[in-house]
Amino acid sequence: MSSDISGPAPGDRPGLPAASETGAEAGAGAVAVRPRRYRAVTIRALAHLAAWTPFVYALIRALRDGWRPVSDSAVIALRSWDSLTGNGLLVGEATRLVHGVYDLGPLQFWLLALPVHLDPATGVLWGAAVWCMVAASLAIEAAWATAGGLGAVLASGVILGIIGWLPPIAMLPVWNPWFATMFFLAALAAGWAVLSGRQRWWPVLVITASIAAQAHLMYAVAAACLVVVGLGAVIADSLRSGTYRWAITGVIVGVACWAAPVFQQFTGRPGNLARLIQAMHAGGTAKAGLTFGLRALSAATQPPPYWWRSALPALKLGTIDQRAAWFGAVAIAVIALALAVAIRALHSRRIAALAALSLLTALAALVTYAGIPASNLEHAPTDLSYLMAPMFPLGVLSWLAVGSVLMLGAWRARHRLRGRGAAQQRPALSGRAAAAWTGALAAVALMVTLTARAALHTGGALQSQSAGRKAVAAASVTIKRKVRAGRIALTVVAPNDSSRRQITMGLAYALRTAGYTPQISRGAFQLGPAYSDDNHPGQRVTIFVHDSGNNIRVVVGGRQRRGDHALAGQIRTRGSAASGSLRRRADAAALTSRPGPR
Repeated sequence: MSSDISGPAPGDRPGLPAASETGAEAGAGAVAVRPRRYRAVTIRALAHLAAWTPFVYALIRALRDGWRPVSDSAVIALRSWDSLTGNGLLVGEATRLVHGVYDLGPLQFWLLALPVHLDPATGVLWGAAVWCMVAASLAIEAAWATAGGLGAVLASGVILGIIGWLPPIAMLPVWNPWFATMFFLAALAAGWAVLSGRQRWWPVLVITASIAAQAHLMYAVAAACLVVVGLGAVIADSLRSGTYRWAITGVIVGVACWAAPVFQQFTGRPGNLARLIQAMHAGGTAKAGLTFGLRALSAATQPPPYWWRSALPALKLGTIDQRAAWFGAVAIAVIALALAVAIRALHSRRIAALAALSLLTALAALVTYAGIPASNLEHAPTDLSYLMAPMFPLGVLSWLAVGSVLMLGAWRARHRLRGRGAAQQRPALSGRAAAAWTGALAAVALMVTLTARAALHTGGALQSQSAGRKAVAAASVTIKRKVRAGRIALTVVAPNDSSRRQITMGLAYALRTAGYTPQISRGAFQLGPAYSDDNHPGQRVTIFVHDSGNNIRVVVGGRQRRGDHALAGQIRTRGSAASGSLRRRADAAALTSRPGPR
């Protein structure tokens, strides 16, 4: 099967004259090598810089806004801190898809361990941003190895597109769904390279897919499919070439990536992997079902797809039910047909690899969305909308695969109609150079446009957590002044559960890095057994937090002052009233607003 789409293969050295050319033609070709290299270097560098820009911009703004870890960011920071200590767990973050279990593995925490210890205050944020930029560069390089400059531009465009649809990926890259999304994009690009015959990308596929799968369960099935199919392709290519170095390297890397979860499974009581599989297949837990899975495919592929109409924060998981299930089945059939055409008619390995990648992703998404517990569909709109993030790569891959088959088929049909002799005529060097520069300028314009759009939609630190950040900063200073380092039983009284959780997790991390061992009663499962107040709690510290986060009071010791119980009741009452007002305003806005096209 030919690996060509058109022109030379991506691995070929650009601009080298053929051996049959005359001396004059060879001289002209040699002169053309330098401009081609300049264009290639320019497009390649621009693709990387464009993908990095939203992360750098958001990081600068977040640090300027005084960002500090609270809520889930603090949980991830604390788990990353503990990964170099005896309190480290060999599992991922606690998942909300299934009660009482964790994500598959700790690779994200291991990657962030060094930044967190170098800079406890903000290391988890800039460390995650750096690793997401690494994932973006891996995706671009894998696409470049497969399809040259066009592949690099497509990969960078996909990254910028998903950030434009989902700005929190750049604003809060530390959150495990967003961290997993970036590495899943890198795994897709590496998978394209492997299926196209680039064996050296097989270890990269294993690493990126493992990180994505361990960071968030929504990518577990798709990542496993990529690795299994990639292994088959690498073995087949190795048998033909007689070189097994990359295949063996990838297997060794995979064993290293999954050693910790497997070890925990056999030594933990109970093992996380077994509990997760048991919970997902429990007969008493109702699943969303096949129809919902097909509707999710429809939402990702049917024009206009969800990722084109409005930003993800404006959507909710339950809106998937508004799409027709039959279109999801049609999408799978069309992608399968595109794969068959790419193999049987076009004989293009790269297009076939793209179609195979799209079909794998679609089937994995069908299984994943169908297996979501039905109870999760009834959550508040902002609770689980992040589960729709995989729709972007799914939809874009589907359109790219089908569009590539149509374009390559049309191109070849056109050349057949013009005649074999005319098809073999080579345009003049000046004409080819003009076309190449036109394509390069178009790529530059596309990158600038997408980068500007992604940056415009990207902010700094999340404003919804500003009060929590203020409360954590003030309370941690007071506790360090009043209480000596050691075990403390931490209790936070806040206007609502969201504020309480933000501040509790933020304080737990801030105190842990200062030498304390905080123990909490609610949420200790996310942090690990060492942080449960059932384990010989130390001195009790209670923090009373008012609405703004500026007005707090820290009470040290088991005995509270007169009026503290009344104060706690007032804080909760005001929080309930404010939450009710916010809910009423949100409902009114939802009734009067309609999302428009992007």
